Amino acid sequence: MRRGISRFNRLVIALATFFILVEYSSAQRTKWAYLGGNTRVDSPQSGVYGTRGVASSSNVPGSRYGHVSFFDRPTQTFWIFGGRGYDSVGNRGFLNDFWCFYTLNNTWTWVGGSKTINAYQTSGLEGESSPDFIPAAREFPASWYDQEKREFWIFGGYGVVSGLGTGGAALASLWRYSVATNQWTYLNG
Repeated sequence: MRRGISRFNRLVIALATFFILVEYSSAQRTKWAYLGGNTRVDSPQSGVYGTRGVASSSNVPGSRYGHVSFFDRPTQTFWIFGGRGYDSVGNRGFLNDFWCFYTLNNTWTWVGGSKTINAYQTSGLEGESSPDFIPAAREFPASWYDQEKREFWIFGGYGVVSGLGTGGAALASLWRYSVATNQWTYLNG
């Protein structure tokens, strides 16, 4: 069994409070290439959202930490959700934006969530799904990605709760996102 880098041809690494996009080639095990993003820690980057669902070379998530991510093999896409960082106007707080990076053409798509910090969840009843549903803004939730079913799961974290204003609290909600249907499902919490 081989250890180390898996069969992924590209990785996108989000570093602490800024994004640096890097490429790794499995044919050349030591070759990394800078693809773009803000490299200055002292210069936080606001998100450039563009149009929801439309990939663009000018789109970029804001600087952040405490987000969760997964890589979808069939589409060769890297996804990130939430965290704490900078929104579209440069305010810092909890995020619930959801992004997809297309490794084949190096573009970002804002998939959903709010362009501004501290957004509450949008959901229906437990078990209902919709492309308009989104978990509340949060940082450091537990997450897992099922490659076979192409489902992304998140639980808990620390973030906004309706009625508490912009302060944070421990969260206990469970959500599932389906890459195939582009829908979030609120499961419970």
